[in-house]
Amino acid sequence: MKALSEREDAYDALCNVDTQSLDTLGRDCLRALMKYFKYHDLKVEYAHGDFAIDMDNPYQVVGSADYCFVARVDAVEGVEYRDVVEKETSLTETEKVGTPYTKYKVTILQNIKGKLSRNTPITVTKFGGIKEDQKSVFLFEGDALMEEGNVYVLLAHKQPDGSLLTCGPNTTVEVTDLDDTKNVTTTKELKSGIIAKYKEYYLHEEKVE
Repeated sequence: MKALSEREDAYDALCNVDTQSLDTLGRDCLRALMKYFKYHDLKVEYAHGDFAIDMDNPYQVVGSADYCFVARVDAVEGVEYRDVVEKETSLTETEKVGTPYTKYKVTILQNIKGKLSRNTPITVTKFGGIKEDQKSVFLFEGDALMEEGNVYVLLAHKQPDGSLLTCGPNTTVEVTDLDDTKNVTTTKELKSGIIAKYKEYYLHEEKVE
């Protein structure tokens, strides 16, 4: 518990740094340190779910999604806890526990399936995230949280309220073969074998009824 407390203290101290006094490199280093102290060594608890499709088959994953697009993660906006229930922690105490959903602000760089506005930041919600006790991460096995500054292929479903949700493994795939993720723009052609593969998956997508 001491190590956890020390990490939380370090993270709180980093949150209070005056970023206006830092240059670009300093701000990048600060974000990296904050990410390390917030997520490092957190244990992972795996969710279990029965999917109607084979989540390891990209043709089916693309076929089931409403949208497939390439986006850069600009910021992690926070975590929302849904389906909250009360759980007994002792004979006399209970605590409220919810399922984490992480919200990201992203900029869409390229549409593969469906048409979403480019150049305008939007919010995308991903199933999973840090649990309320800040001691573990809750995810489907084979899945991972997205990180600020990285570029991903996202496969999202439109929700009744119009929001976008990604849920399950292989629905946020990091594009690791770009030369410079920081300077990518919506007007620049993205040369990536990973993106090219998802264009191919869309051309031959499989719809599962």
